[in-house]
Amino acid sequence: MRMVIPDAGLSEEQALRLVVDAATAALGETDLAKALKHPLDQVDRARARQQFLALQRDFRTILDAEIANSDALYEQLGEIARQPTKVGRRAAAAISAHHQCARARINPTMRQCYLRAFELGLRAGGAGRGMLDNENRVVDRVRANEYAYLDNFITDLEHREGTMPYASRAELYGNALEETYWMGYVYADQSPDRYVKWVGRIPIPDRGEIPCPDCAYMVGDWDSLIRDGIAPQSGRTIEYMGFPPGGRWGNGVYQAQELARLGVFPQSGALACTTRCHCRLVQAGRPEGAPQSGPAKRQFRSLQPKAFTGTAESIDGGIVVTRAHAHAERRRYAQRAKRTSKTYRPRRKAAR
Repeated sequence: MRMVIPDAGLSEEQALRLVVDAATAALGETDLAKALKHPLDQVDRARARQQFLALQRDFRTILDAEIANSDALYEQLGEIARQPTKVGRRAAAAISAHHQCARARINPTMRQCYLRAFELGLRAGGAGRGMLDNENRVVDRVRANEYAYLDNFITDLEHREGTMPYASRAELYGNALEETYWMGYVYADQSPDRYVKWVGRIPIPDRGEIPCPDCAYMVGDWDSLIRDGIAPQSGRTIEYMGFPPGGRWGNGVYQAQELARLGVFPQSGALACTTRCHCRLVQAGRPEGAPQSGPAKRQFRSLQPKAFTGTAESIDGGIVVTRAHAHAERRRYAQRAKRTSKTYRPRRKAAR
């Protein structure tokens, strides 16, 4: 694609419009959401993406600082808190109180940022409206699910447990905000004739840059699936997933309604790569030719399902905590995460 570099004398608005127009023409994209009453133009959509990236940077900065503060405090008090003395008990009480305070500080920030991320996703998808009641419920559910993992992370900090470096683990929570953005992008227009394409990273196996099996399946990347030992043409695989690799046309194009029903988006925790995902969504037209199957209708199932962090699943489906401390708390976190896993919530009321 040949891009035009905007002249330095142009305003930011003019430069953004030039870049968007060039990209739109090169990709052959047409306006989305024919059913939208007042669809936003491409410049407004591109601006929404830039605003989201700024929001994500701010959210990551706030969260990283909170985690670093907790890490430093728990490292100082942790050894003392384990001593069976009066001082030890006071240190343990201080750690517990700090956990609650950290939660109280992070919760309103998360709520504000998750709602804003969804709203910017709506705008990137062409919708200039406010959030609907069902969308507010979806975002609340996503935030509650993410908080189960964050509570578990703070508990790991308290007891100095876990295998991933804490700073690296904190980074993943900043990445997770993007899932909500893409969710808004999909929910922007649920018309039957709206299609989007799941675009993955270009596989470079020699550099270790390969998609996870779930993203490879969403894209329709047979080579990567076979490399992972998965038979993409297997009837058993397709029955398990509920749709063929790459969707009905095998090329990663889905109805927006399908992705909403599946409840899976780039950076989704349901994917094998979770918040390390490198995929994105782009607007697309309906592919030519007859589809291989009907639309996907049930919630997404990972090809590499994983247990809640610090737990495993018993043979009877129960939760087994694999950490040394706080078993009751971690079991509650895992149960909450399962209860708040994403499900499709159709529209019921008009926009506010």
